[in-house]
Amino acid sequence: MKKISKTLLCASVVLILGSGSAFAKGKIGMKGGHNRQSGFRPSVEFNQNGTVTPKTTLIGQISFIDEKTGTLKITDADGKETSVLVNPFTKIRLNDSKDEKSISDIKKGDWILYSLFNTETEKKIAARIYVKTK
Repeated sequence: MKKISKTLLCASVVLILGSGSAFAKGKIGMKGGHNRQSGFRPSVEFNQNGTVTPKTTLIGQISFIDEKTGTLKITDADGKETSVLVNPFTKIRLNDSKDEKSISDIKKGDWILYSLFNTETEKKIAARIYVKTK
């Protein structure tokens, strides 16, 4: 009887410690789906109800570039145009290169995949931009 009680106690402790993250509250960041060629790591987050949602990642084609103000206008597949700001913290990668580039390396008509910083400002600020040139 003692051996069974100890075994059940150990199993309970292991279960409780192993499932500690299941009881965590709030958002938990997690990286997944790493693509070794492009270096792109889409981010996901867990909501309080336990569902997983991707963070803001968008795709579109460059329709306007203003290097002085750091503004890009991107047209998505539905034809909707969005303005995005590029700042010194924005990471820009070109054609699966590991080297960081600048806004001057982006051309009108290039396709981009971009994610945004989660700020409380009205303007959208790009965190990462992956460019596929023509």
